[in-house]
Amino acid sequence: MGSKKWPGRREFRGKISPNYTDKSQDDQAVAELKGEIHSLVDELNALSLRNDEIMAEREQDAATVNDMEARVEEYRRKYDSVRIELRNLKGRSFVRRKPAIADTS
Repeated sequence: MGSKKWPGRREFRGKISPNYTDKSQDDQAVAELKGEIHSLVDELNALSLRNDEIMAEREQDAATVNDMEARVEEYRRKYDSVRIELRNLKGRSFVRRKPAIADTS
């Protein structure tokens, strides 16, 4: 009963032996994979650190841009205020001007 469903050890080994490789080759492949995985993890960690640095720089740049935009808006308000004041001064100086004396000669 067991021999029909489950072949004996010898039959099983015979069926898989063409696909079975040497244990030393398996160990070598596992070691290579472990080394590759370690290098990929190291690279991922390095990229993660670089990404954190870039994000910090980006946040700092955004803060600088916001500060500069606020300064521009402040200077724009000051410019408009001075322009209006100058227009008012010109208007007042025109009104205060003495009329030209007609030449009666």
